[in-house]
Amino acid sequence: MCNCIALAEKSLQTTNTILDIPITFNYGQFSANRLTIATLKRDSKKREKASRIFASYCPFCGKKYRLQK
Repeated sequence: MCNCIALAEKSLQTTNTILDIPITFNYGQFSANRLTIATLKRDSKKREKASRIFASYCPFCGKKYRLQK
């Protein structure tokens, strides 16, 4: 696993910006190692929420994320 997320967070300390790294629960285990890709609702009149998309590869260095089992 790369340390790009930690490096990016460190470089953003002087700005009012943080990376969106959600904690997700899967069958009793949790994972907080993947970034989310920002999404918006296409039609604001519909009640359904926009889908959340998680990166499978690090957007900084391109290494594949290991899925925690």
